[in-house]
Amino acid sequence: MNKRFVSVISPTVVVPVKGTLKDAGGAPVPFKFSLICRRMLASELKNRINSGDFDMKEIVKEVTTGWQGQRLINDQETGEPAEFCAEAFDALLDISGMALVCFNAFTKESSAAEKN
Repeated sequence: MNKRFVSVISPTVVVPVKGTLKDAGGAPVPFKFSLICRRMLASELKNRINSGDFDMKEIVKEVTTGWQGQRLINDQETGEPAEFCAEAFDALLDISGMALVCFNAFTKESSAAEKN
């Protein structure tokens, strides 16, 4: 990218993540939290996808710097929702399907969108 021309949009974006997980009885239980992420250039994302080394979980881990309102992972010592750290984020992304939900939310929220 030419360094003479630079984007004026924020280098970070708040990414709302919403979905459901099934409880023991099979009923859907909604969840909602936000990730704080750095933006990724379209060319960077395209190169990662086309490189054959595409791993959405790794991309989400690389761009995420924090979270807000997370209630799915607790700290065993305090019983409270875990503060953001690499280990807690790994635990969140180990929930089946969560990496995909987070990746899709990231690409949606960090991309330009048509105004309705």
